[in-house]
Amino acid sequence: PPPPPPFFFQAEDGIRAQPRSRGLGDVYKTQTLNGELQIALDNAIGIHHVDTVWDFGYTGEGISIAIIDTGIDPLHVGLNDFDDDPSTADPKVVAFYDALDGSGDDGSGETEPYDDQGHGSHCAGISAGTGAVGEGPLSDGSTPYRGVAPGASLVGVKVLDGGGSGSFAEVMKGMEWTIDNQIKYNIRAASMSLGGVWLVELTQEQEERITHLANEMVAAGISLMIAAGNSGGYGTIGTPGAAKDVITVGSTEDSKELAVYSSKGPTHEGQIKPCLLYTSPSPRDRG
Repeated sequence: PPPPPPFFFQAEDGIRAQPRSRGLGDVYKTQTLNGELQIALDNAIGIHHVDTVWDFGYTGEGISIAIIDTGIDPLHVGLNDFDDDPSTADPKVVAFYDALDGSGDDGSGETEPYDDQGHGSHCAGISAGTGAVGEGPLSDGSTPYRGVAPGASLVGVKVLDGGGSGSFAEVMKGMEWTIDNQIKYNIRAASMSLGGVWLVELTQEQEERITHLANEMVAAGISLMIAAGNSGGYGTIGTPGAAKDVITVGSTEDSKELAVYSSKGPTHEGQIKPCLLYTSPSPRDRG
């Protein structure tokens, strides 16, 4: 039989990157990385009482979170280290794997981190950013935009290119590498803010393979959080967010009501999704 058609996953966000569109990466980095990461989500910690969890000592310290996305910018002030002091050597990004075709990555985890699109750094900041808006002698030391687990290390797994898209094979490689290196880097959680509409584009074989792998990540001890998407209607949660065992995250308004643009279940297997909700700026307000 002929091979299945190529399938591309895209970053789940209000600004939808077109496959292999290089120009959008620069727009995304300037408008989203410096705006959404530092300003639009500054109230999320309080809305969800994350600071109450911190009071009990749960900050992510001692574990790593894999960001399976466009990469991580290791120079961002909220992601470059733990103490926001450029004179110390305490990098927050402890490993990086580039799963893109032609990258030549040897899988050692020692590749220099980068993010040529910005979406992965945005997700890394929400997950484990220190919240710093400045560092060095002129910084006042404030951290108003901390991630939910600021004590955690980060592992970058690049599966999406500078246009915000990646192939089925590239995403699979990144997921498999994360499982294989779970113990080495103590990866206890992973973020995948990406997806594809299974009903339209994904073959049954591809859907089954990536759903199985997502569930396998959970079985390996990795809490896998996947964005529900921004399609708005019922039955619009795509793969891999439709996998049974993953935590599929939808969006709410500041009022904690389900956002009208958030994708909703049921999945094609009849699963009720999303599993939980998190406040997010409306796609209409992004960029």
